[in-house]
Amino acid sequence: GVDAVLLSLSNPQAEMGQVAKWAQEAGDVPCGAQVAAANGRIVADLKEAGADFLAFDAEASSAEALLETEMGYVLALSSEPTDSFLRLLDAFPLEGLWLYDWQGTLTVRHQMELLRLHLLSRTPLFAPARPDIGPAELECLRDAGVVAIALNGADASTWQRLGDLRQAIDGLPPRAHRREERPEVVLPLGRELASQEEDEEEEGEEFPPE
Repeated sequence: GVDAVLLSLSNPQAEMGQVAKWAQEAGDVPCGAQVAAANGRIVADLKEAGADFLAFDAEASSAEALLETEMGYVLALSSEPTDSFLRLLDAFPLEGLWLYDWQGTLTVRHQMELLRLHLLSRTPLFAPARPDIGPAELECLRDAGVVAIALNGADASTWQRLGDLRQAIDGLPPRAHRREERPEVVLPLGRELASQEEDEEEEGEEFPPE
């Protein structure tokens, strides 16, 4: 049930053999690598090793790393970017934003921040998650623009839970369509105030002289 594999590389040149091994084992499942400081040479080596996409850091990576048209690109974010930075991302060939150091529990404030990243960048979000994440939190993440969650594969127990997690994701209810006009909900106090305002308007009406 895995949709993609992402390898975190600390020494890309020395670890290209691992990338090639994972890419071969993954078969048709996309395999990518996260590199902090990417450049054109590293991208070329990743492509030759069979990698499908690169997760990179915008601050440390060379601009030439994005010139390979046959490579998918995911921007790795570790901080809270400004609104103007997020809006500029729409001009880049990005498959998504990888929030690799994001941590739940998912509060309303956290959901609002995720939604800000998604709406301003107009880019899907990828976020890490716990293996035991529940359906309700999965639904909240999806509604905030998260299209993929990532689990740490270093723990053997994680792989044993993938089946249950896949089932939970596939069992999520359809996304609710937002209504163009929200129904007006007025509390009793609100009705009383509105009634008083209408009475005051009627009492203050002036009629033109006959």
